[in-house]
Amino acid sequence: MKRILLLGLLAGVAISTGCISTVAKQAYYGATGASGRYFEIRNLGTASALDRYAAVQIDPFDPSPMLGAIPAEVASAAQPEIIDHLTKSGLFTQVAARTTARPALVVRGKFVDYDPGGSVVRAVYGANPMLSAQIEIVDADTGRVLGVAMASATIQSVVRTNPTELGAGLGKAIKGLLSSHMTRKPQKD
Repeated sequence: MKRILLLGLLAGVAISTGCISTVAKQAYYGATGASGRYFEIRNLGTASALDRYAAVQIDPFDPSPMLGAIPAEVASAAQPEIIDHLTKSGLFTQVAARTTARPALVVRGKFVDYDPGGSVVRAVYGANPMLSAQIEIVDADTGRVLGVAMASATIQSVVRTNPTELGAGLGKAIKGLLSSHMTRKPQKD
């Protein structure tokens, strides 16, 4: 009888600890929003390779490789969110859909993966919404492609699931990519 009570008590503690852990994770993800990460396919160069650039132009990303699987509101939310994250970073004097400052970079890309995620149950089972794009970093004056990378955004919060969140995650990824090749450092989010 004592063993059954002890096992029941241990099971209760294990279950409650899991719930507390999930609540803590969701509070964190709700505060931080979508996460972003990048992987360089063709490296941009040294840690100071982009220091000379004063501006960055963000072109709309091409959703056609996904054959209509990406909702229009998700695809259209990416560009303004990326511009917003790079503007707030303080890395460049101008960040826009069209730049006038020189020398400038152009970030262009195409969406290559999308998963809308599931319901609220995804917080427990891990089917999180995600969006990936293959991007090119281009010198605006010469048209030369300086580097190629994959940028991905993942939403782990069950409350912050609107289309702009995936764009914000891509903004974080691209900010991380560009800042890793600059000696001036971005401001904190």
